[in-house]
Amino acid sequence: MLAGALIGGLLGNSIAGRGDRTGATVAGVVAGGALGVALTAKMDCGDRSYAYKAYSDGFNGGRAGATYRWENPQTRHRGEMRVVDYYNDEDRFRCAVFTQTVYINNRPEEARGRACQQPDGTWAIID
Repeated sequence: MLAGALIGGLLGNSIAGRGDRTGATVAGVVAGGALGVALTAKMDCGDRSYAYKAYSDGFNGGRAGATYRWENPQTRHRGEMRVVDYYNDEDRFRCAVFTQTVYINNRPEEARGRACQQPDGTWAIID
């Protein structure tokens, strides 16, 4: 979880650009922590850096049905995520339902979740 939170914080901070990075970093830590536990528990730190880029690209890509893949050439661990659909929640946040599969030692682990875009542009995994 801590590694996920750290990477999430770094992603949130870098996505924020020159604006208010504090909110983006906090949102990234929350999202990264949740993602770290729920989706990447068996991945090493190197795997996570590849995975987080794929998730960021997928959520920001705006293309439901597109698959975003990642692979760590050192470990040969790989995975993919796909946004099933985008929607606006009751608070008018842009949200996404997504699926993901992570292959560790060629064993697939699948999960489904939801993420919502925060006012500062970062995405938070909500379940």
